[in-house]
Amino acid sequence: QSRDASVMSPQGAIAVPECVDGKRILIADHQDDDRELLMCLLESRGYTVITARDGQEALALALEQPPSAVIAAVGMPFMDGFELCRCWHADPQLRRVPMLLCSSHDIASDKEQLGLSLGARHYFYKPIEADELVGILRKVIDAAPMATESEDRLRRVLASLQEVVWASSMSGQLEYLSPAVETVYGLTHESCLADPNFWLNAVLPEDRPIAEASGRQVLDCGSSDVEYRIRQPDGEVRWLRDRKAVVRNGSVVVGISGVAIDITDQRKAQAELHIVERAVESASHGIIVCDARDPSLPIVSVNAAFLKMTGYDRSEVLGRNCRLLQGTDQDQPQRHEIAEAIRHEREVSVTLRNYRKDGQQFLNQVSIAPVHDMQGTLTHFVGFQQDITRRTVAEAELVELREEMASIARLNTISEMAAGIAHEVNQPISAIANYAAAAHALLSESHVERSDRDSERADEAMAYITKVKELAHDVGSIVRRMRDFNQRGRVMTSVSMQQMVDETLDMISHRIKVRQIPIKREFPTEPIVVNVDNVQIKQVIINLVQNGIDAVVLSGNTSAGLTLSLESVEGQASLLVTDYGDGIPDERTGRLFESSPSSKPHGSGIGLAISARIIGEHGGEISGWNNPERGATFRVALPLSKESGL
Repeated sequence: QSRDASVMSPQGAIAVPECVDGKRILIADHQDDDRELLMCLLESRGYTVITARDGQEALALALEQPPSAVIAAVGMPFMDGFELCRCWHADPQLRRVPMLLCSSHDIASDKEQLGLSLGARHYFYKPIEADELVGILRKVIDAAPMATESEDRLRRVLASLQEVVWASSMSGQLEYLSPAVETVYGLTHESCLADPNFWLNAVLPEDRPIAEASGRQVLDCGSSDVEYRIRQPDGEVRWLRDRKAVVRNGSVVVGISGVAIDITDQRKAQAELHIVERAVESASHGIIVCDARDPSLPIVSVNAAFLKMTGYDRSEVLGRNCRLLQGTDQDQPQRHEIAEAIRHEREVSVTLRNYRKDGQQFLNQVSIAPVHDMQGTLTHFVGFQQDITRRTVAEAELVELREEMASIARLNTISEMAAGIAHEVNQPISAIANYAAAAHALLSESHVERSDRDSERADEAMAYITKVKELAHDVGSIVRRMRDFNQRGRVMTSVSMQQMVDETLDMISHRIKVRQIPIKREFPTEPIVVNVDNVQIKQVIINLVQNGIDAVVLSGNTSAGLTLSLESVEGQASLLVTDYGDGIPDERTGRLFESSPSSKPHGSGIGLAISARIIGEHGGEISGWNNPERGATFRVALPLSKESGL
């Protein structure tokens, strides 16, 4: 009786709100008295009322014809009000209908927070004033379209996200799961809703402890943020970032929500970036990065090679301009080239005089390149720096060595010419001397009486013949000295063929580089040692390699290059120089190593002849032939040194 009075409010002191006709209210309550009392109240206000004794019956009635609102008691059997609320909001049609949950005051207060977290629009306690209940109904029914529109808008936003957004009750029941779950996990939306542990089942076994710990952490700390891997049904492994947080209604935790983000591409990018960072840090060249967005171009990153090259600590260069390496030596023309390149956002490469922290000067080959972002905006400049001091000195020494070798080559040529001249001149000079000696003897032995005039002429002829004899002897001495010069002694040393060939190629590296001729070396690892005049054998190698370069250039087959092979065969060191040009002309095959007019423009025609003489004087052999397919091969064989061990 007291309950009826409370609900019906017989005092009549509070005006009853005007009701909206045609609204159907579903009442679900296992208490018959409470259910009948609420029905009478609402029908008296013009509402159409349908009733149910438990949640299952209420759900069946609502699915048959959705009401305008539902009032459900939380303590119903079979399906209580909380479970009804979960099922209600899981249905796309029913979740638009507002639900009110109610209970007696003897129910724990945290039930109200749970009910609201499950989606109930209002929670009230019985008994309740009649006008208050009607006012609540009027309010939630009128607000339902706006709430539904907001909810639909939110769901559309969530559905458009690539991240998996979810919400669950404290019991673990999923209350919302965005459609992105199908893309991220490779599972159907329905199967995931049916299995709240679908996400944990997809985690790789080795990462499962991380995922499980995140669930405990969110309860202990209020939130968690972890990364782990999952395996999709097709076997593909993806990286996820899992962020969770508790949902509170006031101070009461009523659920957990979270978002799962596919970070596979980020992980790959991070791995690639890490590789690049390690490569930059371990690079042998100095690398610096300057911020182009700051007019002062401060250094923002340097690698270890730069610090080693300059002697500075990282903290001493970060934030400063790289001009610090030039010290007071700022008047260098190359600085203008750098300034122009920076102004026009283009690459530049120069050599600067730089100074280490201790003041020691070094030559720095600097290459600078602009870095733009995805929109094409200049953000940084990257500089590659190399200390070329030693290389510059070595190149200068190499130039001197080349000049020395060129001088030796000229001397060899002169020597060869001297030998030829000596040989050719020696014969007629000998004849002249012999004839002069014979004439002198005849005139000396003749006792025929002569007139004074004839005697005077005979004496004059005798003087001339004596002079010719003396001059012939002088010329013979000159010829012998020329021959002795050509046969001068050699400086013999033990040297590995590999070293000698490498040093020779270094001497002509500039020509090889200019002609862009690839050189392939096929050398054994074990040194092949010979006892030779190092300078003369290098001259032979230079001659053969230069001939090969000329051959491929004239044939237009420069990309094929040359192949140099070394091997030890039957007590000899064998060097093969193979080119892929047009081969040896037929008219030259039988007299390769004879002095003759060269087939090359500006050639002397005596290079191979000199080479053959040098190799012969070393007790070796030289030969050449055309290859079956293309080009020619020249072979130099020299006796192995006793130190070779091959």
